[in-house]
Amino acid sequence: MKNFAVTFAAVFITIFAAPAFAQNATPVEAVRSFYAFHHTHDRSFSRAAIEARKKWFSANLYELFLNELKRENAFLNSNPNEKPYFEDLSVDPIDESCLAGTRQLHKQVTVKPGAEDKSAATVRAIFAFPSPCKDPDTTIYTIEIVRASRGWVIDNVIYEDGSNLVEDLKRKDY
Repeated sequence: MKNFAVTFAAVFITIFAAPAFAQNATPVEAVRSFYAFHHTHDRSFSRAAIEARKKWFSANLYELFLNELKRENAFLNSNPNEKPYFEDLSVDPIDESCLAGTRQLHKQVTVKPGAEDKSAATVRAIFAFPSPCKDPDTTIYTIEIVRASRGWVIDNVIYEDGSNLVEDLKRKDY
């Protein structure tokens, strides 16, 4: 009976721990799991949204987000009628939709591998409307990934125009 319990526990841990480990097993899987979570949860620029995604962010990116929250709070306290600089986490294009028949369809993300070495990698996040839409209106972001003790994590997002999230978060003026 004891052997059965030990065997059952080992199988149980293997079945349920493997998917959690696999999320960050490769840079592509890390980014896929991030966007799967991101697109099904609150995307606002808030402490709760940042904390919910913390495991996918490098320590540097996480600290920059927290610093931006402080800057935003100070700005909004002295400018209550103004909009904040960030209204969402700025890791994907503006949420647009196309009308296909009677359905509103949103852009979907496809993640493709880029360059990779032992400690850093890039992947391409391709955002496009699905095939029922006449124009895919494709947007491509390059996601910079670094290896952390917990696996691959997002360190920066480079937008199509060459600007990037870290640069935005480090800007001098609010």
